[in-house]
Amino acid sequence: MTKRRWWAATCAALVLAAAVALLPAGREEMVPVFAAPRPTAEWPADPSRAQEFRALALRRAKVWHPPHVPTDLASNPIDPSGVLSQSVVRCRFLSKRVHGTSPKFDCILPDGEVVKVKYETDEVHG
Repeated sequence: MTKRRWWAATCAALVLAAAVALLPAGREEMVPVFAAPRPTAEWPADPSRAQEFRALALRRAKVWHPPHVPTDLASNPIDPSGVLSQSVVRCRFLSKRVHGTSPKFDCILPDGEVVKVKYETDEVHG
């Protein structure tokens, strides 16, 4: 084997090793199938029954009391589905007009839940 062929074979092996190491061959999960967006629930009351619903709401109203268990408000709430707790959250862009002045868009999670995604903002969420 000549010196030139040895260098060519070594370079080819290094390029092949780099390509295998850098390509994400099967390291990422499959893209989930997204469900259709869940329909938003409309207010069920017609104006003729508004007073009845108001009276019912006032009867059920309660004064707020602090919880018995201390709550850590510095961390995110528990995510029962586990979708929002992953390092990468997959969702499908929903092309519809959103309201407000901060940059945001709506996104559909794999289970059909529509979430609002805000970006490029210094807004403090309350």
